[in-house]
Order: sequence, then structure tokens, then C-alpha cells
Amino acid sequence: MTSSIDPGNRRKLTAVFTSAEDDSPIDPDEVHLIICDPEGTETEYVYGVDSEIVKEDVGNYYAEIDFDTPGKWAYRWTSLGAGKASQENLITVEYTKTSNG
Repeated sequence: MTSSIDPGNRRKLTAVFTSAEDDSPIDPDEVHLIICDPEGTETEYVYGVDSEIVKEDVGNYYAEIDFDTPGKWAYRWTSLGAGKASQENLITVEYTKTSNG
């Protein structure tokens, strides 16, 4: 999925992890979020280590990230152990006709 936002905006990135057996919410052994900015610099956050990742409920996690540089950003949620999964998305950061850029 790709979405667009104006530079300088904060976006809430969410992840839901479920059991492969019955699709019920499950807390993975580890939850990681990797952000790749338009210059190719990767930043990794780990739940329980970095305060950016917040557990909202069983199997539901989020991080509020500032997107300040125009261009294409990629992010990937990854989990290890129980509930092992990954999901990658793109965000385009660009000035729109109605923004002040």
C-alpha cells in the first residue's frame, strides 16, 4: 500500500499480528520496525528497547514517525518467534498544491 503526506507530518504506523492457526491476536516474541528514508538510510526500532514502538493491545502495535524529507519512504514491520510475520509499505512525502512547499 502506498500513501502520500506533506513533509513535516507525523504518521501513525500500525501493525497487527495474528495466530496462523485461528487468526486471533498474538504477541510475537519480538517486534521490529525498519524505516528507510529517501536517501536509503535505515533506522530500526525494537519493541521493549525503543520507546517509538507502543503496544496498544494484544497483537496491536504502533509507532508515530515524523516524515520530514520529501521522497519515497519504505517501512517494514517484522516479528520473530510466535506470530512470525512481516509487512512492508511505502509512503510518498511530497508537497501538494494545497501545502506551503
